[in-house]
Amino acid sequence: MFQGSVIVSEDRTHDVFGIHSGCHLYNKTIRAHWFRFNDEESGISTFRVGIGKQPFADDVRPLTEVGITTNATLNLIDVSSIDPGDVVYVTVQAENGAGLFERASSPPTRLIPAYNEVYMKEGDFYCLNLF
Repeated sequence: MFQGSVIVSEDRTHDVFGIHSGCHLYNKTIRAHWFRFNDEESGISTFRVGIGKQPFADDVRPLTEVGITTNATLNLIDVSSIDPGDVVYVTVQAENGAGLFERASSPPTRLIPAYNEVYMKEGDFYCLNLF
């Protein structure tokens, strides 16, 4: 099985140059897209998606099965473990027909509210170098 890639973005073409901006508007959802997961022998049978405060973690929102798709919108309404300004990672787990799985995690993404003064002042620079 080949490991894929994950981005957090409004749409899958937003990060076409591979330069992750590092910010996502913190509202009621977070949108993730993934690609390059592949298993030539038994195929991909399902994907699971979760959110964590570290790469490959799912301590914010547990891994949830989303079926055979390449994107998901994850609800943040009932999540109390994150606040505006927190940095999160979206993890995608692909499972093949044999029950084996591979994971990929997004780059760090800062959750910003629309009224954030630092973001308004610094723009995308506030979202760079989150590592």
